Amino acid sequence: VIPLTPPSFVSGLKNMTVIEGESVTLECEITGHPSPTIMWFREDYHIESTIDFQITFENGIARITIREAFAEDSGHFTCTATNDAGSASSSCYLLVQVSEEIESREEALA
Repeated sequence: VIPLTPPSFVSGLKNMTVIEGESVTLECEITGHPSPTIMWFREDYHIESTIDFQITFENGIARITIREAFAEDSGHFTCTATNDAGSASSSCYLLVQVSEEIESREEALA
């Protein structure tokens, strides 16, 4: 019988900066038995897996891929892992920057 072990982050989420319109993947490695349930949050908002936010958990690697990042996607992202033995979470900050080109082009049109 494998003893219950609470979730633990082998490697946590890391802060990232991307340019608006790029795709971005946040990932972390988690152990625990039984295999933990993974939930993702931006600020305090629970993110469901959709075509724009693809969430996977395979071989201990939890990932969320934002297909096309927008400035409003910036914020604190948290991955929470929970099983019968406990829970753990890891957080990072995602900064989505508007590219300089887009800003200057908009100013020229104004």
